[in-house]
Amino acid sequence: MASLTDNPLGADFEDFVAAHVASRGMFVETSVTERDPRDVLELDIVWSDYRVMPPVRNAMELKSKGWGLGDFFRFCGWLKYIGITEASFLFRELPDQTPMDLMNRLGGKMGVRPVHLNDLTKTDERLAGLGLPSITAAYLPEVWRYSFWAQRRLLLALSKAIEKKICPDSAKAAKDAEKMFNDAVFFEPDIAARAAMLLNEHLKKRYLASSAAQEMEGKVIDFSISTETDTFKKALYKGAHIPVQSCLFVSHRGRLAALKAAVDYVLQKHGPGLPKKVMNIFGHEYDISELEFHAAFKNVIVHLERQKNTPRYAVFWQRFLWAWGGFILLDKKEEEYAALSAETGVPIDEIDAALACFEIFFPRASGKPWLSTHKGDTRLILALMPAAMRGIGAYSRLLRYGKKEYPELSLSGEWTWRNMANDHNVAARLLSNDDAELLK
Repeated sequence: MASLTDNPLGADFEDFVAAHVASRGMFVETSVTERDPRDVLELDIVWSDYRVMPPVRNAMELKSKGWGLGDFFRFCGWLKYIGITEASFLFRELPDQTPMDLMNRLGGKMGVRPVHLNDLTKTDERLAGLGLPSITAAYLPEVWRYSFWAQRRLLLALSKAIEKKICPDSAKAAKDAEKMFNDAVFFEPDIAARAAMLLNEHLKKRYLASSAAQEMEGKVIDFSISTETDTFKKALYKGAHIPVQSCLFVSHRGRLAALKAAVDYVLQKHGPGLPKKVMNIFGHEYDISELEFHAAFKNVIVHLERQKNTPRYAVFWQRFLWAWGGFILLDKKEEEYAALSAETGVPIDEIDAALACFEIFFPRASGKPWLSTHKGDTRLILALMPAAMRGIGAYSRLLRYGKKEYPELSLSGEWTWRNMANDHNVAARLLSNDDAELLK
């Protein structure tokens, strides 16, 4: 795998902090931008704490160096504008003439916790001071750093594909969808409206990757039709064509955002603050709040309401997608479920119910299951996972089981370890500093 820097600055510092927060069981969103229509503000990290009800959003602003008090007060203004009350300001270096005791006084008055991360070996201690729990496994921050790095590179590949006219229409549609999934819905206060926006955008562009593959072959694109061209198959199964993988990533990102919105809706529905739409018929009042919901959304609401640990399902799926690579090693199912439970807070006996969410919420037009095995491969794999993100999940297994090479995992299935090694190499290629690799 590509090397992680020991001195993370800029985007690498954001990945570093986001990785440590995600490793502690929080739902993490990065680079959340409000556009009206121009960029109004950008939050580096927002982490949602589902250990408490209702869940609490926490914002983080990160600075490596070259910042001043104006940056701190601007961040405070953003928080007041969007109504977030839990926040922290993390920095690697203190500006000249700005001692830490001054930052502490200013932070106390503004309700923002300043955190000096000049010594990265004390990251655990500093984050514990923000109320974050300990990590469940020492290797998790490393996995998440690779994951956030890979996600950034996949999004960069879309910009490069537009610039070089590789699949410009599909890449532009994917970028617009990603802005909806990551940014626009964040600032929508009505949770039901948020879920509807996400689901509608997902359904309108559910076949982004298939369209990108067709466009690369010079064919007419249609985001509502799935066609498994040779280009698409090579991207999905072999890890070729990074722009197609980027579209696969955006589509799963949309599904994750919709599932999180469904979880938030259920929590608000059964907690304080969800207004009801009431119709009066012959003197009887009827709650019609969910009549206009899409059938798939209604179905997943029913499923989530039946579970005991619904608050942890968004966290579960974020980890399963972006740190676990969307697969379970069936040869080590007991160990896998135990680790997944420890990371997410979903009890082992409820993991199958958590995994069932995709089947209920996003039924596939083909009728095929989302999770299945393939000939010669004993992994239970989520369909349409980009190979690069499967590669992050593959690498995490080397770390989890203390192995250096994939054959050492002793997995059954002729192709299991070989496919994991291939996915690992795809991820390594994506993380290459050569941006030309993003278009191959």
